[in-house]
Amino acid sequence: MLRALWSCPIGMTPGEILEAMGVDVTYTTVTAILARLQNKRLVTRRKHGRAFVYRPRLDEAALTAKKMKLIFSAAADKEAALARFVGGLSKADARSLRRVIEKETGRG
Repeated sequence: MLRALWSCPIGMTPGEILEAMGVDVTYTTVTAILARLQNKRLVTRRKHGRAFVYRPRLDEAALTAKKMKLIFSAAADKEAALARFVGGLSKADARSLRRVIEKETGRG
């Protein structure tokens, strides 16, 4: 559902989200999930005519980073967790991570 919302920066109604998802779920299922996402502060909504228009609070990269930070913060041995994470990356992902670290630390 968030993927559908990320594809439309101006926001979408539940009906538009349902259509964009292209899966066999009901309108009430979409609205129930949107209510949960709103309670978790992942989406905002505003009244538009008789419907609500929903927009994500975070883009995909920001939400992924938030989840990664939350998981990492729970690790007792952060260095070991990072070592396992980096060790499991593909070569391409490891190169991407290296570029990001160099850019963020001013070494690149």
